Amino acid sequence: MKLGRLFVIALLAGTLGVLGCGDDETNGTGGTAGSGGTAGMGGNGGTGGAIDPNELCNIEACAIDSDIGRAAKAVCIDEINSCIAAGILTTEECIAFGTETCTV
Repeated sequence: MKLGRLFVIALLAGTLGVLGCGDDETNGTGGTAGSGGTAGMGGNGGTGGAIDPNELCNIEACAIDSDIGRAAKAVCIDEINSCIAAGILTTEECIAFGTETCTV
């Protein structure tokens, strides 16, 4: 009886070796990877397009056609452009920071 069991175990192990492990190296596929999803749009701070500091700074004191008004507008434009280029604040925060010059 023990010899019969040994024969069956050897037969099953041999079958497993031939059928179960023989083609793992050549035909195995890991399945397909999941989709990463869609990237969100960064936007331009809600301005609806390209930022034009010249238009954004055309308010209050900066809109006055005088030496002081033109100087304030130049400072406003420079502050917005420099802030956006630095990338420390959001575009909206840079616009708010720059236009403060015009609301003195």
